[in-house]
Amino acid sequence: MRSYGWRPQATRAAAPRAALRDSAIRIATTSAPSARSRAVLLGSVWLGALAMLAPNTAHAVDGTWTGITSAEWTVGTNWSSTPPNTVPDDIATFANSARTSVTISSSASINTIKFTAAAPAYSFTINGATFSINGAGISNSSAFAPSFTNNFLMFFNSGRAANAAITNNGAVSFLNASSAGSSTIINSGSGSLISFSDTSTANNATITTNGGALTQFTANSNGGNARFVTNAGGTVDFSGSSGPLGDGNISAGSIEGAGTYKLGTNRLIVGGNNLSTTVSGSIQDAANRRHPRRGQHQRQRRGLDGDGHRRNGGWLPRAGLDYDRQRRRVQQSRWR
Repeated sequence: MRSYGWRPQATRAAAPRAALRDSAIRIATTSAPSARSRAVLLGSVWLGALAMLAPNTAHAVDGTWTGITSAEWTVGTNWSSTPPNTVPDDIATFANSARTSVTISSSASINTIKFTAAAPAYSFTINGATFSINGAGISNSSAFAPSFTNNFLMFFNSGRAANAAITNNGAVSFLNASSAGSSTIINSGSGSLISFSDTSTANNATITTNGGALTQFTANSNGGNARFVTNAGGTVDFSGSSGPLGDGNISAGSIEGAGTYKLGTNRLIVGGNNLSTTVSGSIQDAANRRHPRRGQHQRQRRGLDGDGHRRNGGWLPRAGLDYDRQRRRVQQSRWR
């Protein structure tokens, strides 16, 4: 496993310790295009959705999906609930129903989506609507991962995506202290957006950002131990977050691919998921510097500067190593 921590030159002296991991990184000479223009448009739509779908504790209707009438979530007769024929807004339970393909064609919100042990594989398609998960999020006791194909999907409060498989064709937003859990999210491209804000986290998710798509972190959000796969033309932007402690330290389990990673003035600490990955795209800090190329299995313990780099550029230390600024030595990391 190889990974490493980057910081811009101006902030190196302030950090007591840089976490370095070995990850055979190659930096391209040009940066990949971003999807910011599309993100701005989606953001304006998002503000209206937030106003409509902010968590509301005034209602507490539970319901079990039957799908008797149709595949539409927002049709009351598809639910066994109290009062009868009412679409739930608290806990929606999915058990062994004959109708496992569910559509959401009008904006709706729910606190918890619960899949029982008997639940088969369910799929949810969000068509031109905003679907808001406000409470505990997804709870799955079945052997199958639910799948979501969406235009607008939002997680509030402590909502978790659990092990859901999400294909994002519009925008997915994690707000408050919500979490991507161990989900698998494909950020399809053509301006699609995944946004982490407040104190949300990517946790242990696998997030693939395709060309033309943007995955961004703002406020105090964090990458956790997530695996980030960023393809050519895709962008993962950590620059808008100051990290969970507000100190500019951002974590990610691993990064890879031919896309672009933006750090701003932050230090990115990777390696928590113990994967061996390669970045062939660009990694940009606030000065838009390109970081030195590094080969696999290279050991270099001499001639390191205060950031763990060789003084004349070139190789970085081997995987599983931290550079201790106080003791001026490279030592084994806890992430071996």
